[in-house]
Amino acid sequence: MGGRLRIDAGLQTNAAIGVPPMGYFRTPVSSSLGGSMDPPIGQPFPVGSQTTLDANLFAQGIWQTPRTFLSGGLAVQLTLEAPTLVAPRLAFRHAVDSTKWVRLSYAEGFQRPLPFRAAHTYRLDSALNARPLIADGERVGLAERVRSTEVGIGFRPKWLSAEVSAFYQEAHQLARDGALRQTSAGWYYGFQTTPGLGLRLWGVQCVLSRDFFHSPAYREELGKNQVGVHASYAFQYSRGQEWVDDERLLLSDVRNYPRRLTQVRLLFFGRKWELSLLYLRSATILSGAAAYPALYRRAITPTAQPNYATVDVGFRLFLSDYFSAYLDIRNLFNRRYAGIDATQTPNDLLYNPQPRQLLRVGISYVLD
Repeated sequence: MGGRLRIDAGLQTNAAIGVPPMGYFRTPVSSSLGGSMDPPIGQPFPVGSQTTLDANLFAQGIWQTPRTFLSGGLAVQLTLEAPTLVAPRLAFRHAVDSTKWVRLSYAEGFQRPLPFRAAHTYRLDSALNARPLIADGERVGLAERVRSTEVGIGFRPKWLSAEVSAFYQEAHQLARDGALRQTSAGWYYGFQTTPGLGLRLWGVQCVLSRDFFHSPAYREELGKNQVGVHASYAFQYSRGQEWVDDERLLLSDVRNYPRRLTQVRLLFFGRKWELSLLYLRSATILSGAAAYPALYRRAITPTAQPNYATVDVGFRLFLSDYFSAYLDIRNLFNRRYAGIDATQTPNDLLYNPQPRQLLRVGISYVLD
């Protein structure tokens, strides 16, 4: 519209008619010819019929000039069973001159409560009778909401590209599993929705990059004996808070998220080949055990994961304009990573080792 404005809009609807939840036993049982069961637990909940209908509207406008880019969007979801949800987003970038720019972005998102939550959240009538909420047509929790904003400034002289940015993110009504709670209607086990704020994260990030001899964008134009190098460095420092339950204060960090994250990447390339080296280091990582110091009666309970660093190597040989062969080695020095917590319950795997060295060899074909 007018050469500078572009607008996209649309509508999507989804209808599900006669879709039942599946009836099933929580534990394996054996039935005799007479119909008796061992162990003698309650019958699985009956299969029911459900009908759902929703409408999703979205619109986005982009206004662009040689120096300024502005984008705004809106998503709206309407359903028969829940309140209307609205999620806006905005992005702005302006080039001060040929070497400097500023940018700003803000976005919101949402996720409706999944039927999976209601099918795996139980009303405990007795020790042997756990009835899923979905069997009674109940749903669990409110829609999860996330918000994110970021602001950055960058410059690109002839020999270096640099950008410094700050970010802030928060999430509300997050669904957590493994929750055992008592209410006026009895005991419940399964998913629980955080009351309002679930977690927040904020921090700064610096990214530096430089090309030596040649740019990777012009790899195909290099001579037979010409070589180029691309080097980049990124550092991120972040802090955060996370909700655990009503009787505890917010944690001082987000569990399993590094407070300091460093990345270095070197790319060596010729006209027919590429060799990449990637160094990654994460430090000051809060363990999930920090949420349960009073529950675990242990003399030594780790509240921080050990710092972790790894090196990845990749090599790619371009056999033609369409075929290439590659070799990737992840975690070259076979470093052990403590991993992330599994279920955040008292039966959690507080130490969950991840895969170590990984070798991958293959070929790829590009249709162009």
